[in-house]
Amino acid sequence: MPLHRGPFGLSGQATDRLSVRQVFVLVENPHPDWRGGILFRQYPSEWMLCTAGRSGEPTVHGRQETRPTLVEIDAGFASIADDGNWFSGKGAAAALTRRSGAASQTD
Repeated sequence: MPLHRGPFGLSGQATDRLSVRQVFVLVENPHPDWRGGILFRQYPSEWMLCTAGRSGEPTVHGRQETRPTLVEIDAGFASIADDGNWFSGKGAAAALTRRSGAASQTD
């Protein structure tokens, strides 16, 4: 069942009686101990842990099939913030900071 591509992606207009609709989940600041970061999913694709990109498009740092728990999000953000490799996209995570007084859930 091919879908027609419109100016904003797939239009959801199927050539068959069965239609497909995409569902998006976008959560800003998905962890209470972190300022910044994005949790994104375009169903039926994987969940993505992201930071704001320099050009406006999010930089994806991790993906998984199930929605990540707060412990997994904390570990992911800690890994992004501690990454010193310039080529890994660390520059895009500059706005990702742990809120003052917040203790790591991975300790």
